[in-house]
Amino acid sequence: RSDFRKPGMWVLFLSTFPFVLEIAKLLQPAWSSWLLPLSVYCGFTGMLMLVIMLRIKFFAILPFARNVVLDTLQESVVITNAAGKIIDSNRRASRWFADMGHAAIAGRDVRSLLAPWPEWRKLCESMQEGRTEVEAWIDGERKIYSVNVSPVHALRKQGSVSLIVDITEKE
Repeated sequence: RSDFRKPGMWVLFLSTFPFVLEIAKLLQPAWSSWLLPLSVYCGFTGMLMLVIMLRIKFFAILPFARNVVLDTLQESVVITNAAGKIIDSNRRASRWFADMGHAAIAGRDVRSLLAPWPEWRKLCESMQEGRTEVEAWIDGERKIYSVNVSPVHALRKQGSVSLIVDITEKE
């Protein structure tokens, strides 16, 4: 996950620092007197690593459980941010858009990706709750989907979640 990349690199850097110091003391014993205080500071880097891991919940089960739940859904899920960019989706949504000729949807602008479906695009851009039906041709077959859009907000509106359900058989 991209949100672990930067803190993960810091943890990796900080965890290799004591090892490098010990190798330097082993190779150059004369340097031991001034490398010794640095070894003590490595204890502080260890504390910093602990703070980083606890702050971002580095070993939390929630991100893994979230991926399992989203990827086992029978429906497609697309999450957009307030800027109108797609920030996440499940596997089924990625496959659904790939079947229509879109290679990757992460980071794509909603205006261009959802251009064939203006009602859906409007709901996502305005971050309003609503429902619409969209039509798509997949493998030469006409399919009808129900799209439920819900806003995501904590203190302010931050984006929207679209749930896409195939209703072709019900029509």
